[in-house]
Amino acid sequence: MRARGKGVLTLVVAGVVALGAASFERLGDREPAAPVPGTATSATWLCPHGGGKAYEGAVYLANPGEAEVLARVTGLSADGPSSSSDVVVPAGSQVEVEVAATDRSSSTFVETFGGWLAAGWLVRGAQGQVGIGVEPCAAEPGRAWVSAGAGTGEGDDAFLVVMNPYEADAVFDVALFSAERAPVRDSELTDLTLRPRRSMAIQLNEF
Repeated sequence: MRARGKGVLTLVVAGVVALGAASFERLGDREPAAPVPGTATSATWLCPHGGGKAYEGAVYLANPGEAEVLARVTGLSADGPSSSSDVVVPAGSQVEVEVAATDRSSSTFVETFGGWLAAGWLVRGAQGQVGIGVEPCAAEPGRAWVSAGAGTGEGDDAFLVVMNPYEADAVFDVALFSAERAPVRDSELTDLTLRPRRSMAIQLNEF
């Protein structure tokens, strides 16, 4: 995938260069226009909150600025993306957006336009699984992550939620560490592939 992506990029750049050269040949030299400063501000937030049957989930968007900001909220799961919804967050305010959290793999992808927002998620358990989870969303993807919150003791279930909101496959490994034993690097947790615009839940108890 990586080699193919670079090839496409190379073809696009070559096409632009060829088109520009042909235009200059026809029109002759001219003074380049002054650069125009950009005005659009955009960002993304990644919220791998997970969930379960009858769980309730929400993403909170806070706008500390002086102008309203548009946010696009898209739910992801192992089955793919759900429909997106657009939310306007007024200046100096916070908006709660209900999100799907009915699957262990449930995640939410937030895109913002026209300003900066902060984002965090909340999930409430249901049907005997009492509890609440609250964390800030991640501001950017990473090549390495450390999660220290999962316990796999007797009677506990622990899931690692991984999301890929982009248009290319993500391939990754998972290693488990504890104080009592050597790191667990199982073949079933090696070279895992997560398809574009999906998320997955890995049950850690099995390993």
